[in-house]
Amino acid sequence: MVLPFEHIHRIAVLGAGTMGHGIAEVSAIAGYDVVVSDLDQRFLDGGMEKIKRSVKKLAEKGTLKESENAILSRISYTTSLQDAVESADMVIEAIPEDADLKRAVYAELGRLAGPDCILATNTSSIPITEIAAGVANPTRVVGLHFFNPVVIMKLVEVIEGDETSKATVDSVVAFSKKVGKEVVVVHQDIPGFIVNRILVRFMAISSMFVQLKFATMTEVDSGLKYKAGLPMGAFELADYIGVDVLLDVEKALARRGYEIDPSPLFEERVASKALGVKSGKGFYSYSAGEPRAHIPADLADKVNFVDLLSPAINEAALLVSQHIATAEDVDKALVLGLGFPKGLLKMADEWGLDVVEESLKSLYLMMSKEWLVPCEYLSSLVSGGHLGVKTGRGFFDYSSTKDAGAGTIKEAKNGSVLYLTLSRPEKLNAINPETLSDLADKLEAAKSDPGVRVIVLKGEGRAFSVGFDLATFGADTSPDRVLGLVRRFHSVNSQIEGLPKPVIASMHGYALGGGLELALACDIRLASATSKLGQTEINLGFIPGAGGTQRVTRLVGPGRAKKLIMSGETISAKEAERIGLVDAVFDDSKLDELVEAFASSLAEKPPLAIAAAKKAINAATYPITEGSEIEAKSFASLFATQDVKEGLSAFFEKRKPSFKGK
Repeated sequence: MVLPFEHIHRIAVLGAGTMGHGIAEVSAIAGYDVVVSDLDQRFLDGGMEKIKRSVKKLAEKGTLKESENAILSRISYTTSLQDAVESADMVIEAIPEDADLKRAVYAELGRLAGPDCILATNTSSIPITEIAAGVANPTRVVGLHFFNPVVIMKLVEVIEGDETSKATVDSVVAFSKKVGKEVVVVHQDIPGFIVNRILVRFMAISSMFVQLKFATMTEVDSGLKYKAGLPMGAFELADYIGVDVLLDVEKALARRGYEIDPSPLFEERVASKALGVKSGKGFYSYSAGEPRAHIPADLADKVNFVDLLSPAINEAALLVSQHIATAEDVDKALVLGLGFPKGLLKMADEWGLDVVEESLKSLYLMMSKEWLVPCEYLSSLVSGGHLGVKTGRGFFDYSSTKDAGAGTIKEAKNGSVLYLTLSRPEKLNAINPETLSDLADKLEAAKSDPGVRVIVLKGEGRAFSVGFDLATFGADTSPDRVLGLVRRFHSVNSQIEGLPKPVIASMHGYALGGGLELALACDIRLASATSKLGQTEINLGFIPGAGGTQRVTRLVGPGRAKKLIMSGETISAKEAERIGLVDAVFDDSKLDELVEAFASSLAEKPPLAIAAAKKAINAATYPITEGSEIEAKSFASLFATQDVKEGLSAFFEKRKPSFKGK
């Protein structure tokens, strides 16, 4: 019998290293008495200093409910395992990821800890039943996998061993929630659990693409970041996790029968001690002046990002079909554990499960790996016509929603500030006719809503918007059709300018082409420091078509407008601020907070005076309608040229265009 959650007061954390000190800190913040144990006093001293620094930072940010001293006073340190665990209600082991070492420690814990003390292991991939082998009462042994950095990452995987009792799982789930974590329960004791099991598939296919010279490392990462909308590419993520850590996970899973070949690319890096960010070099190089990997966006079309994610989707589908985790928990784990913009199974439903299955079949023909064969559950969904959003059902059911796609604009309100969010993150919020229609409807509703005084326009995921979705044009690029599409875009931009309420563009990531044109129609543009802006249409053989030539010129002057538009260059937010395209630039972590503060302060101003000021200021410039009409007709007529046909063909064929001036 284990202690119920409400009787857990004293926590023993074994190991003061990377994970241990973080677990001790969040436990103390939640009100628990904590004792940290390690073999060597210097490890304890190091962990103690890290906890003090972290708690101090949290106090400075105002996120703590108690004083620093109150929290720190609840943590003690010892090199004696017996002293640490003999009066503990729950032990959380966070020692190195070595199965033999963990089994030896648990054999000791079984002898030293009280009979009703919960024994939780922070292993990231080793089956719980293996670790519990030497414990007389394995019903109290459970997996409790925190993610690094513990204080920041919200996810916890709770893993049931073969003999773990429900009472143990229930107590640990409740504890995890009390320390501020979101919980997913892994109902079978499999190596790698949810996140790492899916992650190694993602890493393996990315590595194979590079090994087989299907794509370069940078092309893989660019496609994943700028097309799939992930926060990091595979190799960039490997550098941040630690190349050695991932290689150890691959080897640990392979030893336990999981079909995975440890990546030769990872082995090469580890052999040369290029371990990632922590060593200053991995797949990319890092320094104080260059803390992030440089991954060009213009390489994103060199690889099909669905091919890079379909094996991970296949693995996720297998977990669901075997009742190891629910589809909801799988998606929750990847969003919270890997920072995905939305769940992987949700993404698959949006792309189409038939597309995912076809990708897997093609990959299997090329690589002959059994883990690339579509799993029975995925194939059954496809054969049954459950292809995702487009059919109303896939991994999730969309039939009960009014709009299976959930619309392209999300709406939220904070006081009298209305937030409209472009919501096509898997396409980096590329604008299509549905986006324009949805945005027009929401702007019109906001215009007549007296409860809305300010509107903030932003993008979901990793970008504000990368422009108009070129797939919209399809095969019909006749000038008349293109002119109709671009006039719809002009109409929405004019609607923004004509609203008697201020519209703020909150820009992060990329604001390119039509995405920048949409932002330029807003009254005020606020950007994150790492965002990139550009009118890049010239690179495809045409020009801005939704007001870019007119609004850029008015803001920065003809000379700078010509340089920006004719070169098709992408500039930094700071440069955009310097020349007048952006009104203010904020640190990435502060953008949402400062935009909210500014919008709220603007909402407190007299609405009639704000409307009058906007109207008068807009009237001070030459009427934009004439210039915009010239621009729109020029834009549309260019679609009859061979250069645009070449530009669009090259875009979809993932090659460099060759323009002939025809």
